[in-house]
Amino acid sequence: MPGKSRCGHQLRNDNWFEDRPLGRSIAAEICEGTLLIAQREHEERKIEFYGYLLANISFEPSVDEYLANWLLQISDQLTWSQLALLAMIGRKEAFTLPSIEIGDFDGDWTSWGLHRQLANLAYGQRDLIGVPRPIPKKRPAAGAFNLPRINLSLPDQELVNAGAWLYPLMWLDRIPTADIELFIELLQPSNEAND
Repeated sequence: MPGKSRCGHQLRNDNWFEDRPLGRSIAAEICEGTLLIAQREHEERKIEFYGYLLANISFEPSVDEYLANWLLQISDQLTWSQLALLAMIGRKEAFTLPSIEIGDFDGDWTSWGLHRQLANLAYGQRDLIGVPRPIPKKRPAAGAFNLPRINLSLPDQELVNAGAWLYPLMWLDRIPTADIELFIELLQPSNEAND
């Protein structure tokens, strides 16, 4: 049946695939952008996930051209390690995450690098992971501040904002478990890893 995937997902029926008066379709531009990013990508493991992003956007009408371009740009800027760390947070119920604070590393340069990459995904930088702000029980008074508490505990982190978009659109649940387990091991405080 035209317009449906083998899984029965409906191909978007908005103007995504239609040529615009002064140019190509949005789909053609996003496809070209994805191919250009994939062409110059040196971390080969990421290329498969660019393909998932491109394909899944074709079935997701809530992703407009502006969001699609932004998600593509973010995915290009993330390292393979960061995609695996996003997958770790997205699948955290399947693993025992170390009870650590992001940025409070206890180990070698590899541990330091992973903490920096996690910090880059978190609050104050990319804002792809974090601890969601609790919904207030009552509306705050006019002029009152309701600032979230900064929580850097790794087990408390969840996918937020663009992280919540990238995980399903890039099918990060397909990142091999062995890769995630390696990063969990590398994030363990040195005294726990040596026991």
